[in-house]
Amino acid sequence: MGDRNHGSAVRRTALTSHWPPHGRQVRLRGPVTPGSARDNAADLLDRSVTARLRYERAADGRQRLQLWP
Repeated sequence: MGDRNHGSAVRRTALTSHWPPHGRQVRLRGPVTPGSARDNAADLLDRSVTARLRYERAADGRQRLQLWP
C-alpha cells in the first residue's frame, strides 16, 4: 500500500489484488479515514473465523495461529 501524504489530514492509499475468475489484477485507490474503535471491533467480530486468524511468532521462534480477538 502506498501512502504518499505523510502527516496529511487526508490519507490516500492503494490496494492491488488478483481477480482469478477474470485473469486480471484490480487496483483500488482513494482516500482512507480511520474508523472508530467501536466500528473497527464490530467489523472484526462480523468476519468469519478464517478471516480472523493470524500468525504469531511465539517466544521460542515457532509460529502459531491465533484467533483475533
